[in-house]
Amino acid sequence: KLAEADDLQLAEVVVRTDSPLLNRTVAQLRLLDRHGLHLLAVAREGGRLKQRLNAVRFRVGDVLLLQGDEKDLGESLAELGCLPL
Repeated sequence: KLAEADDLQLAEVVVRTDSPLLNRTVAQLRLLDRHGLHLLAVAREGGRLKQRLNAVRFRVGDVLLLQGDEKDLGESLAELGCLPL
């Protein structure tokens, strides 16, 4: 079920060392289908990445801007090994 616009929340998170995101892309992870999350931006080493978001392979310490349903966001972030900033 897709979230209503009123229920969407932004989360800025960092990828942990034990994250299942590591070295995988958004397409491989099926973030939207499995977790209801939209990836809006990725920052690495203090700078914004220039490549297409669907081609980014996540690394430890990447900062992600995600959008998802407010009630499911915390659980999804825990599953994905991400710490909210």
